[in-house]
Amino acid sequence: MKEHELLDAVGGIEPEYVRSADRPAAKKGRAARWIAAAACLCIVAAGAFGAARLGLFGASGGSGGSSGITYMSYAGPVFPLTAAEPDPDISATRHIDFDFSPYETRTKTIAGSGGEEKTYETYSSECVVTDGYELTNRSAEDKTLTLLYPFAASLGSGADERPSVSVDGAPVGTALHVGPYAGAFTGAYGARADGSTVNLAPPASWEDYKALVEAGYQASAFDELPDPDLPVVVYELRDRYGEKSDTAPAPTLNMEFYIDFGRTTVLTYGFNRSEDNIETGRCARGTHVPEPRSPDYGESAYLIVLGDDIGDYELKAYTNGGCRTELENAGASVVRCESSLRDVLAEIAELYLRDSDPVLFGEDDDVIRADVSRQEYLGLVAEMLCDLGPLSDDPKDRYSGGMLEDFFSEVRSVKRVMYLEFTAKVPAGGSVTVETRAVKPASEDFVGKDISRNGYDMVTSLGSVLSFEGQSASLSNTEHIEVIRQNFGFDLPAGKTEVELDPAEPHYYIEVRKKAR
Repeated sequence: MKEHELLDAVGGIEPEYVRSADRPAAKKGRAARWIAAAACLCIVAAGAFGAARLGLFGASGGSGGSSGITYMSYAGPVFPLTAAEPDPDISATRHIDFDFSPYETRTKTIAGSGGEEKTYETYSSECVVTDGYELTNRSAEDKTLTLLYPFAASLGSGADERPSVSVDGAPVGTALHVGPYAGAFTGAYGARADGSTVNLAPPASWEDYKALVEAGYQASAFDELPDPDLPVVVYELRDRYGEKSDTAPAPTLNMEFYIDFGRTTVLTYGFNRSEDNIETGRCARGTHVPEPRSPDYGESAYLIVLGDDIGDYELKAYTNGGCRTELENAGASVVRCESSLRDVLAEIAELYLRDSDPVLFGEDDDVIRADVSRQEYLGLVAEMLCDLGPLSDDPKDRYSGGMLEDFFSEVRSVKRVMYLEFTAKVPAGGSVTVETRAVKPASEDFVGKDISRNGYDMVTSLGSVLSFEGQSASLSNTEHIEVIRQNFGFDLPAGKTEVELDPAEPHYYIEVRKKAR
């Protein structure tokens, strides 16, 4: 592959600045091997499910469901165990326990700035959920079931939010399947009427998850991830320079060009300014000049073009990001090459993950994404580009600038439903027990009069193909909490901490707060 290195003075391209050079090969670590993970082209639409799920939800703000309880942050319900396929010979019973021992006040000691020890009291507004099942085989032959356990979380959630699974008391290994973003989008300040999609609107109630499940969400977690094997032209801005001064407080390089928006898509990495004029076709992408102490000092910025190339452009320098007053003695070397989006994403991911995500470099295993391979991580980035970003047929305003940093970051933080897959053998005429255990964060408010209340909820059969013959629930270590409202039927003053659940009730909730000492 040949490249054309355009050694730009600030201003337009001149023939004498063009020369050929050999581009170094892309890095060939684990990040480059994700290319075999999928078969579908990234340029296609998100599909029927993608189109459906993004219009499912009502107003933003969490909810406890039909109770009308709302929260600023809704953690999602506890889902029931399910199987890959229904089996009429298998019946199930379920018992779920909410353990509130994390609410116990604890004393912690830390070292002060002067080396002295300081103590403080703390507690955790979360509970430990143990979700147990007995599966009974009524047939005359042994059954080996493929079971799935769903849970709501993000890749950035704590590792203890990923349930552990045991079968007949013995821990079993599980395969993690990651669903796409489970929410929708909303306008500025939560206003949907303006029709914009600039803000995330994560699932706000159990009914939102119900709509997801009924739209086929589970299947999407098992689909192959997209393979963006698409030709691109890459403009790499190397060795950015421009001295900061009183008159130039934030030296900025602005790449200015014209495109046909129906034929060209622009992505960037290392650019922080975007300007598009649909009527005239004028585009601009700006990048600051890193200072020596900046983390990206010495790094390149990348402009990636899909479709028709941008052709002639001007690289101009300005005193700040407003790009109004031009600046002399600033610029960069611009290197143009042809590649594939697949390879460019893999190469840029090395830069991003090295600087921003020690988890995928083995330095931190305290979050769920430590269980996600580099290959799958990049596939999830490609999925967001295809479903929600500039490569979708319904791109969201939030990603209109095409900045890859947004996708690398939000692929870790958006709410999803994930599925743990494992097998269990149920003997003929016999039973097997399955138990999951995980920390469950509370649905909560961050400000206001109800900041002390915490909500937890569960769904009895949503998304499950198991035939339940009975379900029950219990509370443990309740001496640290008081119940504000619920529909389970617990009565702590009377010592009633275990109840039978009504199979006709799809959703149960409980709201508690830390008991005053």
